[in-house]
Amino acid sequence: MHKLWSRKVPAKLLAGLILLGALMLPLPLLARGDTEDASPAGDIPDSQVFVTFTSVQSGYTLEVPEGWARTIYGADVKLTFHYDGLSVSLTTAPQQPTADTVGAIQGEKLKATGREVDIRSVKEIRLAGGPAVLMIYESDSEQEPVTHKQVRLEVDSYFFYRAGRLAELRMWAPKGADNIDQWQRIADSFRWQ
Repeated sequence: MHKLWSRKVPAKLLAGLILLGALMLPLPLLARGDTEDASPAGDIPDSQVFVTFTSVQSGYTLEVPEGWARTIYGADVKLTFHYDGLSVSLTTAPQQPTADTVGAIQGEKLKATGREVDIRSVKEIRLAGGPAVLMIYESDSEQEPVTHKQVRLEVDSYFFYRAGRLAELRMWAPKGADNIDQWQRIADSFRWQ
């Protein structure tokens, strides 16, 4: 064995062996993406911290994910994080909405102005904050400004009514994301002030 190791190895072969050995080393965790407990695209992590958002102008509160980008348009608010988001929009309405009125009015407006909208269901429900109407649908996202990429979104829109005011709480994420518990928490937290 001593004679084998005492031979000179050509420089090119030695460089090739060193490169091969380097390529076989395990990659650092960061090179593989996020850590093992990272959520798939669109999932709000179970560890997400929520904070209370209060709209004094519009007279409601709800829990929202901490750290999401927030844009306020008068009485309306929009929070986003990548393709995930939620918004609250206020309008007026003469009476408490029903599944039929939401499907006929908001559903038809959404189909006319949205992107490839496919309404899955509209139903009346009861949440911790009171009665609401839930409309579940799919649509395409807005285009990314640079890549023009769009993704298919799953959307839950909750309609809350009080004294002539109609609030639509809309939550969206890429199709297949698992946000059932987090969306339920946000919807249950909505309260008129």
